[in-house]
Amino acid sequence: MEKIRFITVIFLAIVLSLFIFAITKSYLYFDKGIELKEEEVIFEDNSNKSEDREALKENSKIIWDQFLVYPTNLSQEAGGTGPEGILNHAKNLTFINLNTGSVKKVFEQKVYIWDFFPGKFTIRKKSINREEYNEESLDIDKRLLIIAMTEDTNRDGFLNNRDFKKIFIYDPFREKLIPILPDKYYFEKILYNSKKGQLILIVREHNKKENTDYKLSVYVYDVEVNEGKLIKSENPSEEENSDTKEKKEDKDENNSPVPPRP
Repeated sequence: MEKIRFITVIFLAIVLSLFIFAITKSYLYFDKGIELKEEEVIFEDNSNKSEDREALKENSKIIWDQFLVYPTNLSQEAGGTGPEGILNHAKNLTFINLNTGSVKKVFEQKVYIWDFFPGKFTIRKKSINREEYNEESLDIDKRLLIIAMTEDTNRDGFLNNRDFKKIFIYDPFREKLIPILPDKYYFEKILYNSKKGQLILIVREHNKKENTDYKLSVYVYDVEVNEGKLIKSENPSEEENSDTKEKKEDKDENNSPVPPRP
């Protein structure tokens, strides 16, 4: 009896160890990030083929009846922006058009995908009193939203969760990836319940200065015409007001009438 109990404990300990190792390995991989060191490619990397095969077998899904999509090196955790409430980290995404047979990798350069989800959904969330449900929706039709780090903004040589995020729209019907934010602006939050075909985002401005002070703005993007409008929600700082006042005074002095010569 003791021997059976001992074997059972050992077996459970091994299973638990393997589970913890798998989770830790995935977490550490994405915590460290994607290394940006450029290396000369002398031969075809078979490890990428192995990753693609594994991703196709384990993580592929059919969306919008026409496309098969699978993420490479998928790692998931709670707290996502999309309808499932799960963060989907990945190194890349591959789309296969089941009608035409076309295979397309979404990103052509190194990228750290923070999350991705379809752009049309409705979710129900419990209200504060826990008796009613509130609906939150988004509708940009059959497009994929991708939140990703594509720039090494903290200059540590890696793309990881310490870099600022950009947001992209991928249109699989046109096989087109669309970056939607202006230069020097980065993703902070999506606001739901916008009208059809519209994204409303909270974004931050980054000027590469080493400080914790930053400005938030509202960014309204129309997916049908691929145009955005930046609405700066914060008033100018005292320093900016002072600079503007000084410039105005200088301009007034330069434009003041010159007194007649004696």
